[in-house]
Amino acid sequence: WYLIYPYIQYRDGDKLIFHLNYCSEYPLLEKIKEDFPWCRAIYTIHYQKWCFTLKGNTSWFKHIIRKRKEDLAGEEEKKAFEIYEAEKKMYALADQVICLSEYTRQLLITEYHIPPLKIARICNGLDDEAVILTEADQVELKKQLGFAGTDKIILYAGRLEDNKGVDVLIRAFNRVVAGYPATT
Repeated sequence: WYLIYPYIQYRDGDKLIFHLNYCSEYPLLEKIKEDFPWCRAIYTIHYQKWCFTLKGNTSWFKHIIRKRKEDLAGEEEKKAFEIYEAEKKMYALADQVICLSEYTRQLLITEYHIPPLKIARICNGLDDEAVILTEADQVELKKQLGFAGTDKIILYAGRLEDNKGVDVLIRAFNRVVAGYPATT
């Protein structure tokens, strides 16, 4: 903050807006609000850290946050609860919270008790500009990509992380291949 502060220039009537992206920036946001209590702070949730600890198990997460601190069992529960408390403080201090899905928005409302008007949902996405190929064009494209024209192609697009469940997806792909062998 002490490195950034000298570079902040504004005139009366200017709106000072800070945009933060990580929960670990809470101490920075505290200093910002201390020096500029009238500013606006926007926080974008790209992920919730408890998901890494609990492998995205929302049911377990909800179970943990309803416990008293002294009733938490094991390091995972303690870590998830600590993360929840830190995230809750960040969401409370920010003036606006941006999330990327309706699922997260509902979690913010029900579990973090963030007022709905404080939450903006901006989904990741692209415009659907798909070109529908004829069956003959599909076969030709598969051949250009090194596949047989009759091959079925299954695609995963995402980060390769434990909490994304890619290992489960790969096992499922193997079961699909075993249950539906290629036909000629």
